[in-house]
Amino acid sequence: MIFIFILLSFYTKTALGLQSGIGDDNIKCIERERDALLTFKEDLADEYNFSLHGGMKLLIETAANGEALKKSGPALRKGNISSSFLELKHLIYLGLSLNDFEGKRIPDYIGSLKNLRYLDLVANNLIGKVPYQHGNLSKLQFLDLSVNFIYADKLEWLYDHSSLRRLQLNSISLADAFDWLQVVSGLPCLTELELGNSYLPFVNSLSISFKNSSKTLTRLYLAENDLPNSSIYPWLSNLNSSLVELDLSFNKLLGPFRDYVFSNMTSLLYLDLGHNQFVGPLKFFGNFCGLKTLSLDNNFFSGSLPDFSLFSSLRELQLHQNNMNGYLSKSFGQLSLLTILSLDNNHFLGSLPDLSGFISLEKLTIRKNLLNGTLPKNIGKLSKLEVLDVSSNFFEGMITEAQLSNLSRLSYLDISFNKLTLNFKDSWVPPFQLESIIMGGCKMGLRFPKWLQIQHIFYDLDISDARISDTIPNWFWDLSPNMYRLNISHNRISGVLPNLTLKFYEHPTIDLRCNNFEGTIPPVPSNATTLILSKNKLSVSISFLCGIIGEYFSFLDLSDNQLSGSLPDCSMPWRRLIILNLANNNFSTLQFD
Repeated sequence: MIFIFILLSFYTKTALGLQSGIGDDNIKCIERERDALLTFKEDLADEYNFSLHGGMKLLIETAANGEALKKSGPALRKGNISSSFLELKHLIYLGLSLNDFEGKRIPDYIGSLKNLRYLDLVANNLIGKVPYQHGNLSKLQFLDLSVNFIYADKLEWLYDHSSLRRLQLNSISLADAFDWLQVVSGLPCLTELELGNSYLPFVNSLSISFKNSSKTLTRLYLAENDLPNSSIYPWLSNLNSSLVELDLSFNKLLGPFRDYVFSNMTSLLYLDLGHNQFVGPLKFFGNFCGLKTLSLDNNFFSGSLPDFSLFSSLRELQLHQNNMNGYLSKSFGQLSLLTILSLDNNHFLGSLPDLSGFISLEKLTIRKNLLNGTLPKNIGKLSKLEVLDVSSNFFEGMITEAQLSNLSRLSYLDISFNKLTLNFKDSWVPPFQLESIIMGGCKMGLRFPKWLQIQHIFYDLDISDARISDTIPNWFWDLSPNMYRLNISHNRISGVLPNLTLKFYEHPTIDLRCNNFEGTIPPVPSNATTLILSKNKLSVSISFLCGIIGEYFSFLDLSDNQLSGSLPDCSMPWRRLIILNLANNNFSTLQFD
């Protein structure tokens, strides 16, 4: 028997091989199957004027004497899963992902397609219970029902699916499926299992026999289920060296790390245990020497770092938001393949070690630690670096042009809340285009930094508390069309503010407090969420208030200025306003209706 891939089209029948132009000498559909497919097409609503061949990714294999035909494109939006499919006796591949079936149930008759090997109903706005008739699909090798409003109170209908290799039931409800672990453990060919965010219930795994179970698994994803140790540890300890990826993040795993649970996983390349409640030191890496990604963020691990120089294959190391301490200088060695190093929100001490061996590093974040000393001069050798965040430490000294001269890929820079001084010439041309520039608390000199004139795509700029005593040059306000957060507070910047209406993007927050701005308060974007102008020398009648408060304002601080007059009688959209501070001005009366 020869199988043919067929992808339906709204506008032509050529995808069915019914008209000339695509191998019509070879492609001839069985008439009842052709009529079934046309009936299915008629039950679909193409409200976005997309062609069906452009998007449903409906791949159908039917018995015919033809060649393969396959097309793809944007997704369909609305329609019905027609019972005409019952005529497709030989259907083995049905993919209907990313459509909108408008809150309908999964049809029972899909269970009659007993030759199905591939069934994909991802993100179709389906509701209700998974039909027990799915148990008839014993030839399935791939099943994905993820991201729908459906549930299954039992998984026993999977017992006869001895050929099933990939099972994905993410973001549906399995809250009452207390047989889930016993069922999936008995699937002899299962290689990939995804049950993320599925409300998996606690299972007393001590009552389940795991002998010779799940020995073929290569990928296991159980994130976001609040599972405790006792529910899955006995099962995990029976998994063997076939496992390559394991994600247990966002569960309730707690206590010291039990290395025996993972001792057989000698082929593990990806391990994510983030957002759990592990405690104690990190002393469990003996069998993971081939590991490429290790995520242990948002736990309670403590103590100093182990020697990561043993992990020459490591590419991503995420340890942020723990209770780690000690020094970094002897922990890493030369990890030349490491691309991500995230150590934020710990208690690491001492200076930053020599990073010149991290030639592949793309992201370095070590904010909110107790690190001190100067930033290494050779940090500029990290030519692939895109994200650098050393904020909220105790670094001091100068940052020079030479340290940044080779960082042409840098897009995110946060060096705020240290004791750093920027030593850049007015003529310096940075090699990078930053999207986020966060330098609060860094000394920049008295003049407004001219190197900013070269930056054109930033959306976030913070040069607060930089000891700037200058006026803002006219070119600054037209630098970036993407800016939605501006913080130049706590300087001694003077002058008159321009019309800010068209200077910001989306819903901006603007913080200009503690400067020497004078004159009137300019028009601001109507979609702004925060405007802080406190502790300046602004003088205007309070009547301006009617014109600047937009629908999205939640925070408005105009305190400690020279505003005068009385609150006018005007209609103002206060619906989202949470804080309004008008203290320490020269108002005659304030009266709110």
